[in-house]
Amino acid sequence: MVRTHVQSSSRQLSATLSKAPDLIPGLRQRLVAELDRSGIDATERVRYLSVETGRAAQSVMRWLSDRSPGLPDLRSLAILCLRLEVDANWMLGLVRLRRPFPKESAHATVRELVPRMPSADWTSRLDFHMDRLAQGYDVYLMKGDDMAPVIGDDMPFLVDGSVSAITGNGIYFLTLSGVSMVRFVERTGDTKYRLRCANERYEQMTVDIGKCKKAEFEVIGKVTMAFELKRF
Repeated sequence: MVRTHVQSSSRQLSATLSKAPDLIPGLRQRLVAELDRSGIDATERVRYLSVETGRAAQSVMRWLSDRSPGLPDLRSLAILCLRLEVDANWMLGLVRLRRPFPKESAHATVRELVPRMPSADWTSRLDFHMDRLAQGYDVYLMKGDDMAPVIGDDMPFLVDGSVSAITGNGIYFLTLSGVSMVRFVERTGDTKYRLRCANERYEQMTVDIGKCKKAEFEVIGKVTMAFELKRF
């Protein structure tokens, strides 16, 4: 009787799972949602996942593929749930409600792997979030009020150093004739660009980068984010 009941339950479970939504695209969607929640830019996701799990970039790219996504191996999935602080049951689509990783009930050795964010030390908490937001970017401090109020004096800003050329209108960190500067860059011709400060007290300029030598005009990176502390 017991054996018959177990076999019946197994068949019922298999039938239920066969009617459930496909696991693979569902897990991909939830993984992308968690990366968005953690502030990890789309251009940095492959590198982030590869570093965290120790898997090759080619394997990681399959987890994120929208055409033919693949499943992470069990070890990688466990690591991602720990690092992203989310319940594995939700990642797998076994529960409807998203819950944080249950570190209180986890094994002691596992709890040590969960990112810790002290509740009493606000500076440590701030460092924790800043570190996650800045992962994969270079951090600089703005000097001067050229870009105020967008980026104020002494305000930290993040730069995507993988961008070494003007790829479209935006805010860039660059050097012009040996002088480092942050500017709005707007295309005005085939090789001509307008360099503009946010602070209207400073004049804009037009540069024909097609006529510039590399030493005269160099893109350090594209500015992706800035942080500001406001007093009220």
